[in-house]
Amino acid sequence: MPLRARTSTSHSVVPARRRPLTRAGAVAALVLLLGAVAGPALAHDRLLTSTPADGETLTTAPTQLVLTYSDEIAPIGSEVTVTGPTGEARSGDPQVSGSDLVVPLAADLPSGSYAVAWRVTSSDGHPIDGTFAFTLDVPAPSPTPEPSASPTIEPTTAAPTTEAPSPTASAESSATASPAPSGVSGLPGWAIGVIAVGIVGSIVAVLMRLRRGSRLGE
Repeated sequence: MPLRARTSTSHSVVPARRRPLTRAGAVAALVLLLGAVAGPALAHDRLLTSTPADGETLTTAPTQLVLTYSDEIAPIGSEVTVTGPTGEARSGDPQVSGSDLVVPLAADLPSGSYAVAWRVTSSDGHPIDGTFAFTLDVPAPSPTPEPSASPTIEPTTAAPTTEAPSPTASAESSATASPAPSGVSGLPGWAIGVIAVGIVGSIVAVLMRLRRGSRLGE
């Protein structure tokens, strides 16, 4: 009877040690993949900068407060308080503009410390908040000099001055006031005397003749 040749079949057996290592690697890869995908979605927005900045000292009063975040914030749920030496320093509600939050401030803010507390809604829907402070040191305006009151000068009435007439002026006035008789002006005194004596003599002679005539008639 012929003998049949025996054939031996060998099976490859995977060692039991490699299976747990393979499963652990797959789980680790899955965790890394999920972390890479979900990481940005789970990160909240954050405040990048502010104007004025935290701890800044200003010499000019700002007209608004600007907060800039890492992403666009939701236009709802924004709350900001700005507390200064005289109380609330805001002049209106905060306004969202993309990643900026703009807060209008009151005019002519006094010098002093200002504390800012903010709360906004992140782009992922979660609220975030924070605080910071700045200082305002505005130089005091120089006082305007008041115009000095000038003394009122009252008009004075000058008293009339009476000047004594000079002798020359008196003589001239007398000569002008009393004009000399016509025909005699310009003659010296002795000539006038001679003329007067002659006139008197003529009158006497006429009278004597009249007397003589009257005697002869008697």
